[in-house]
Order: sequence, then C-alpha cells, then structure tokens
Amino acid sequence: MPKALVTGSLGFVGKHLVRYLKNQGYRVTGIDRLMGRESDLSLPDSAGLLDDLVSGCDEVYHLAGSANIRWCEEHPAEAFQDVVMAINVFDACLKHKKPVVAASSAQVYGRTYHPMVESAQPAPRSTYAVVKHTIEQMAYLYRGKDLQVSMARIFNVYGPGQERAVTYKGTVVTDTIKAMLEYPDTPKQVSSWDSVYDFIYVDDIVAGLHLICAHVPQWGREFCYNLGTGVPVGIFELNEEIAREVGFTGELVRMGPGEGPVPMQLVGDNSLLSLLGWKPEVPLREGIRRTVEAFDK
Repeated sequence: MPKALVTGSLGFVGKHLVRYLKNQGYRVTGIDRLMGRESDLSLPDSAGLLDDLVSGCDEVYHLAGSANIRWCEEHPAEAFQDVVMAINVFDACLKHKKPVVAASSAQVYGRTYHPMVESAQPAPRSTYAVVKHTIEQMAYLYRGKDLQVSMARIFNVYGPGQERAVTYKGTVVTDTIKAMLEYPDTPKQVSSWDSVYDFIYVDDIVAGLHLICAHVPQWGREFCYNLGTGVPVGIFELNEEIAREVGFTGELVRMGPGEGPVPMQLVGDNSLLSLLGWKPEVPLREGIRRTVEAFDK
C-alpha cells in the first residue's frame, strides 16, 4: 500500500486530497497547523517531526499555507512563514529522496489578458502572490540539488466545504452563493463584471495533484504545471449559473464604471498537464450544482 504525506490536510483542498488518496488505496498521514503548535512546520524545531513523517512515506503533497489574500496583505511578515515552512519540507524531502508536489497559485502571473502558459514571466501583484512565487524560486533552487519537486499553479478552485475552510475567506463562488441564499429576491450588485477567470472544481484539482506527484521523477524537467480548466468564465456568467441553481429571482445589477476592481483575465493553458493524460472532468454547471447542494451542511 503506497503512503502519502499531506501538509495542510485540514484545509479545503487538503481534505479533498486526503479523501481522494484514500480512495486510491493510499495510507495517508495528514498534518496541519490547526492541529496545534507542535504541528506548525514553519517552526525551527519541526525538522525532527518532518524527518519522521517524510521518511515513512512514498509521496509528499505540500499544501500548507495561507489561501487568504487579504490576510497576507495585512500580515506580510507572518505570511512569509509559509516560505520557511516550504523550505523545511523541501529539506526533509531532499534528505530522504522523496518526490514532492507543492501548491502555488495562478496569482503569480499577475494581471494579464491572455491565457497563461507556464513559461510566462511571473509578475506577482500582492503579498500572497509574492510568497507563492518565492516558494517556487526556492523549489527551483532545491531542484538543482536533485530534489524531485514540481509546483502546481492552482487557478480559481471551488467546491463543497470551501465556505467552512479557515483560510478561504471572500471567495467569489462561496460569497455569491451565500448572498443569493440569504437574499433570494433582492437585487445583487455584481462587481468585476468584465473580469474573466478560470474556475476549477476541487475534484479536478486533487486528481491533477496526484498525477503531477506520480510523474515528478519521470517528468522532473517539467517544473510548473497550470491546474486550470482553460475555460474562460465571466463574473456575470458565474452569477447567472449560481442564480439558476439556488433559485435566485433578484436582478443582477452591474456596478458602474470605477465602482469595482479593475477588470482582469486569468485563464490557464493546461497543455503541459494534458500531456500526462489529465483533463478537467467537472464542467462549471455541474460543479456549481454540487457546491450549492452541499453548501454549509
């Protein structure tokens, strides 16, 4: 029976990954700082704990870290502890020669109006994105030391349970569902009306992470993989899909010019991951249906 270590196992994606790996026949060990101070992998004394955890597994999935962009902006020094945590994980994986896939974010690309390919020059525009990019750079350095590592640049992930995750606050899917359920016939203002994103269901994310990690030794030359559908979805289209699913009857009201954030497009080219045989299986309408069905239950 293969064994996997998942850091950040109590987070939104982490919980789904643990469940997925167990269904694939893995014995899974999860660790998360929410378990207590002794489980905080950013601390100097975490080396011994990581030695024990990493040495006894076959694969490592490093998902631990803040997913709250606003919190990172307000607490930049604390946010950079995620870099220290990643370094500690990379050290242990290098020592014990274990393959590791670490979570990054599409936010490293910055504002763009083109489908993003992994070879594009990162241009992070927030503390959160800078932290993720720094982790990528450290992974690249460790790769030069023969660490078997790949990075997964995750696009706009959503799915059941996200609204209860501590590190996910203010996500567009969960916020929109919550607002429409609470005020089912009240006009709803829609900001970022002209923005286009790549929304990917969490089941497709965890399947992609598993595939990336399984191919790290074989595909070591591929360092970063986009984890996105490649399908552009406008914010208005997303609101329409959610309104249809929750039975929202209010009017969708466009915020006037200058009232909302600057429009942006962040859509991923997933050609590299497709070469491994991966493709997103859950279309937006089905993903929204499943998310609403399980919302806050």
